[in-house]
Amino acid sequence: MDSGETGLKLILNNTDDSFDIVALSNLFFPRDGFTEEKGKVLTVTRNGDVFEAVFEWNGTVYRSARKIPAEVHDGERCAIKRAAYDVFSEATGIESPWGLLSGVRPIRFYETLTGIYGDKTEEVMAKHYLVTAEKIELCRNTIAHQAEARRNNRQGDAAMYISIPFCPSRCKYCSFVSQVTGDENKLIPEYLEVLKEEIGAKAASAREQGHRITTVYMGGGTPTTLSAVQMDDLMKTVASHVDVSSLWNTQWRRGAPTPLRRKN
Repeated sequence: MDSGETGLKLILNNTDDSFDIVALSNLFFPRDGFTEEKGKVLTVTRNGDVFEAVFEWNGTVYRSARKIPAEVHDGERCAIKRAAYDVFSEATGIESPWGLLSGVRPIRFYETLTGIYGDKTEEVMAKHYLVTAEKIELCRNTIAHQAEARRNNRQGDAAMYISIPFCPSRCKYCSFVSQVTGDENKLIPEYLEVLKEEIGAKAASAREQGHRITTVYMGGGTPTTLSAVQMDDLMKTVASHVDVSSLWNTQWRRGAPTPLRRKN
């Protein structure tokens, strides 16, 4: 249990790779900021080709040392993240199915590794980056679906992006233009009315230019901030202006734990 210390102090010796450690720490302590005050303390030290992580929390000290793997193309980053991951995981009991993959796009990372390791890519992801078999399979299947989509794509195809710039809370890493709901809830109905008009106008413009809309992606913000009634109304608007028989991909982003609410 946390003793109420909410800050995380980071001390680096003989390395300056704070970016990877900060990204990784969010997996285990998503609500904690970095501080110079007393609290949780992570010290990472490089000694030659070994990174040692020492994590002090609630009177307990956790340690891990990881040697830079020569067979991995980004061995230094892999070793420093693995050392930090070890102590965070031991302290919290949390294991991420994505392993060390924090702050990266896993599909792009899979493709990068494939260009380097070929048939051994999945072995490398599991052994060195601690990615579970389920997530590796997800990467593989996603790449296959992307390839199929590219084959089916044709000249003039287009995608429609719909922005819902509202969130129940603001994530520390967020750089998107959005409003935190609460008092801002009153803005949503008016925003949706204007948005529906723009959807109609953009769809008409696409048709006039000979474009076929094949993808509708709803982002933000957090689209599931909308109520079920509001979401249903919005999707009906899309269906009334876009040929749904041409859609092969419709999705919305759910970046925060907010299920659709039943009431308007």
